[in-house]
Amino acid sequence: MQMFRDLSVFCEPGSLDSLMSQIETSLTHGWSRDRMRESKLSRLYRKPVFCFLRTSDEEIPATVLVMTTQRFGASVCSIVPDGRDLSCDQYNSILTEFYLRFLHPAASQNGLITELSSDELGIEEGLGAKAARLLKAFTDTANKSAMQPGDRSRWFAFLISLHCRPRCSDYSGLLADWLLKEGWSRDETSKLVCEWEFARDLLPAYDDHRFSGSKPSSSDPPTALSPSDLAVKEAFGSTALELLERFSVLANKSITHPLDEGRWFAFLICLHDRHSLDHNADLVKDWLLKNGWSEKKASKLISELEFTRDLLRAYDHHISGDNQTENVVRGALVSCAPEKSPMRWARG
Repeated sequence: MQMFRDLSVFCEPGSLDSLMSQIETSLTHGWSRDRMRESKLSRLYRKPVFCFLRTSDEEIPATVLVMTTQRFGASVCSIVPDGRDLSCDQYNSILTEFYLRFLHPAASQNGLITELSSDELGIEEGLGAKAARLLKAFTDTANKSAMQPGDRSRWFAFLISLHCRPRCSDYSGLLADWLLKEGWSRDETSKLVCEWEFARDLLPAYDDHRFSGSKPSSSDPPTALSPSDLAVKEAFGSTALELLERFSVLANKSITHPLDEGRWFAFLICLHDRHSLDHNADLVKDWLLKNGWSEKKASKLISELEFTRDLLRAYDHHISGDNQTENVVRGALVSCAPEKSPMRWARG
């Protein structure tokens, strides 16, 4: 996945002025320093700022490269074009030119370290080492035309690892690019990315439900139940029926809204809590069709229902395994406690 590159130099703040002056004396090929702009921006940023102008050419408009001081030295905070946007390639080209021609030679002469980041974001950097390992294990062994149960288990392990990773950014584009390069078709890639995005939103909602320990409130459903309502109530109970009705009545049936998604999650989690092996997908789809949902939207919701059933079971198993491991570790620690000094061990 192509990324905007970052450029930094590591040095003591007191040496920046001399470094920038040295760079200024070496500027060629349409580059110059803009001290007037530096003075204005320094007052705005309330710290030293350094600005370097680059004249336009056939491919790139005139730009100003702005460096700001950091605790570790300085870094490029922006490259501002004159009158039109810069593409990622153009931005990286300007940054690399400034680095190779001016910043790196001057820094090397002063024994300073510089860092120019890659223009490609790999799955290890974006997703983390563990998630990347699980993703590779999934795609290396998966049937890319018709996934098998074992493939789904490995896919769920990857999704759960992402959920368990703190502050994981949304790298759906990175995942899509990587899957395509690994031989997945565009249709299967799109499906997997959609499942990732669905799991990303579903699992936090399930965590909130587990940690709160609350159950969805239920008022009595309407007294005049249709045959399809009666079937749903008999299969899932009155709470599930109420949640399904609430979702359907309030939902935008053409474009999904975040609030619609939350109400749909509440129904799916309610089904999961019943610990039933059969979610009666055909029954739910029939109910949706009779309540104004199109065939396409109803089919999509049923796919999400079946995906949720399997994902939450895998997640419960993952949580159970973590708890068992924690209990084993706690038991091992207790068994190592000195027999004659319980108070000292408790305080220790």
